[in-house]
Amino acid sequence: MTNHKNTSRKNLKLPVKAKFSSSSDPKVEEIKEALGIGGPEKNIIYRNLRSSIKLHLESTGIQRKSQASEKEWRDIIEHTLGHAAFAESKKDLFQYDSGNEAGFDRADHNLHLVDLLIQDALKKNREGTNEFQQALHDTVSAEASISALSRGKRSLTGKCIILILDSS
Repeated sequence: MTNHKNTSRKNLKLPVKAKFSSSSDPKVEEIKEALGIGGPEKNIIYRNLRSSIKLHLESTGIQRKSQASEKEWRDIIEHTLGHAAFAESKKDLFQYDSGNEAGFDRADHNLHLVDLLIQDALKKNREGTNEFQQALHDTVSAEASISALSRGKRSLTGKCIILILDSS
C-alpha cells in the first residue's frame, strides 16, 4: 500500500461513484456520506471530528486555508486523518496499491473531500466568532446606552408613604 502524499489534482478523473447533487463542490452531508461518517447514527462522530479540527485550527491560529503554508495545511489534513472517525476506514479511503490508478483517484478524491470538510469547519468557526462578536458589541452598546440614561440627578416625582403598624 502507498500512502497518498502531496499530489496535484490536475488532470485527475474522479471515480464514477463520486457523483454529487451539483457540479460544484459537494455539500457537507454528501461529503460525510462519501467518507462514511454520515447519517444520524454517526452525527456525534462527525461533531467530535469537527470539534477536533476546530481546536487544532485555533491552536495554529489559522482562520483561512490561504493563511496556511503548504506544510501547515498538510499537517492539518494529517491531524484530521488521525482522528478516531477514520480509524477503521483510513486504509480504504486514503491508501492505494502502487500503480493502481483507480485507487489513486479514489484516495485523491477522498483527500479533497477532507480538505473541504476542514474548510467548512473554518467557515463555521469564523461565522460563530462573528456572531459572538456582534452579540458582544450589541450587549456593550446596550449597556452604554443604559449607563448614559442613568447618569445625572433624577428628580423625585412621587410621594413615599410610610406605614407604621402596631404589633399589639
